[in-house]
Amino acid sequence: MSKPTYDELQARVAELEAAEQTTKWHLNRLATIEKPLDKLLAGIWQQLRMAGLADSWGAYPLRGNELGVIFSPGQLRPDLDPGQNEAFRAITQIPYLVDSQSLVGAAYRADAAVAVADIQGEDGLPYPESQARFERLTAVMGQQAPAHSSLALPLRFAGERNGVLVVNRAEVRPFTDEDIAAIQPYADQMALAIGNARAAEQLEERNRELAEALDRQAAVAGVLEVVSRAPSDLQAALDAIVLRASALLASESSAVLRLADGGPERVALARHGVVILEQSRLDAPTPNGPSEALRENRTVMRHGGPDAIAHESPKTAGILRDAGRNSSIVTPLTTTAGPFGTLIVSRSSPEPYNASQIALLETFADQAVIAIENARLFNELQERNRKVTEAREREEATSEILRHISRSPEQLDDTLRAVGEAATVVASETSP
Repeated sequence: MSKPTYDELQARVAELEAAEQTTKWHLNRLATIEKPLDKLLAGIWQQLRMAGLADSWGAYPLRGNELGVIFSPGQLRPDLDPGQNEAFRAITQIPYLVDSQSLVGAAYRADAAVAVADIQGEDGLPYPESQARFERLTAVMGQQAPAHSSLALPLRFAGERNGVLVVNRAEVRPFTDEDIAAIQPYADQMALAIGNARAAEQLEERNRELAEALDRQAAVAGVLEVVSRAPSDLQAALDAIVLRASALLASESSAVLRLADGGPERVALARHGVVILEQSRLDAPTPNGPSEALRENRTVMRHGGPDAIAHESPKTAGILRDAGRNSSIVTPLTTTAGPFGTLIVSRSSPEPYNASQIALLETFADQAVIAIENARLFNELQERNRKVTEAREREEATSEILRHISRSPEQLDDTLRAVGEAATVVASETSP
């Protein structure tokens, strides 16, 4: 696959900018739902409670294969002390799996209302996970949890299930079909609130991804511009690469390290921040970033801090500890002439670099290789031109001598003097 040209990258940047503006427009339209989701749901619940339809509730939005409750501060119980309320909250916030043996899971799988006359009695036996949770709540509260008759309603948004609403009554008073019909509009409002909040989250995530992509494309285009503007200026290109690598990979330092001839890798051609210089050789017996990256021709990431890294790469762990770094990536720079060196970034955060950051570093490495090859070709061309120029000057000097001999074959002194003058000119022009 061919690498994009500068013009193609500029066009891609323009596309990303337009997409970013579109996403921002959608976010602005969703500004009306800025209110936290838990407060929106609590407001809907208050309307339902004042209608006398239920005494307690829980909304369980779907995330992956889990149905996790959105806990509202209003669900804390005034009859419990702070420690009990904290335990109460911790228990209720444990998510149910979609395929769990719970009332929540059953309503989601059935995609229909499920009513139980007494969730803590014999009627609740088909839902052992729900009963076990009420037993834990009873133990925390020091009294039986005030929930008997229960109703679980699936929540739907844009034709898809996006959660479950559970309402309870403190006494055994089963929910009738009329009750379910009366509660359904409140469930629909909650489904809409959850769906809108989820859409806002997705748009924000998309906007973040677009912004990151825009930054990446602009950085890549910027390096290509530097390379195209001065193909022989290797230093300028490498400086641009390490500066952008640090910024876009959220790293405090970065460097292009060159493999010194026959020796350890200690030559930093370009750097930003405090650079980790590993004295590593291609045949290093212990694993370390640069030597491993060069020997195996692959990107190597270490993260989690020196202690987490020590068992796999003790040498790298020691260097990271000394430099105050907790994660790093090293990617090889391999030219047509063979291993050249590495591009390395490091940071104090122990978090691993994500896939897009690793891919971006590898793109910067490709650009560094292009800059290195351009500089090499330029230097080779200069050397070739120098040799051609020297050869031409020698030929011209020889021709001048031959012409002098042919014009005055009997004048030896003049001929020798011409030879000396030509030799002096050639020597002065070809000497380094």
